[in-house]
Amino acid sequence: MSDAAVRMPEKDSPNQDFRALDPQLPLLSAKAAVQLDNLRLKMAGQFASEPRIDAIQALVQRLTGALDAVTSSKALFDPITETVLSSALAQSHHDQMTKQKDFRLAADELTKLLQRLEKNQATSQEELASWRDFCIAVSTLSASKQQSIYGTRPHHAHRR
Repeated sequence: MSDAAVRMPEKDSPNQDFRALDPQLPLLSAKAAVQLDNLRLKMAGQFASEPRIDAIQALVQRLTGALDAVTSSKALFDPITETVLSSALAQSHHDQMTKQKDFRLAADELTKLLQRLEKNQATSQEELASWRDFCIAVSTLSASKQQSIYGTRPHHAHRR
């Protein structure tokens, strides 16, 4: 798959929300998981070139942007997004997240990881693997919540 086929959102685009029903979220999360795994392989000496981190950055921006919006006002996550986030964090061997401040702490951890990666500072393989598992879980869970427009039969009013 070429990188041209996947359009990453601009950093300053207004639609940066982390929504579970966003059609780009499963692919973005899967790309971030692959990039985290490539970083882990590079640390082990099994990856020759410098891995990219653009999908990781885009995912972190969406997550922190959504959390900033939620914590700055009295708004809440929509229930599907909250379910996806808490389940993804639980599946990736983090503690069960039930409060918004727990989500904020997890997003801060992910942001700090990204900052360390950008500065080429040491990061453990276990931490990269844990966040890779989080990205895989977000991708899987958000894809499972979306309804495909293909393969659905239109409902006819006079048929049972």
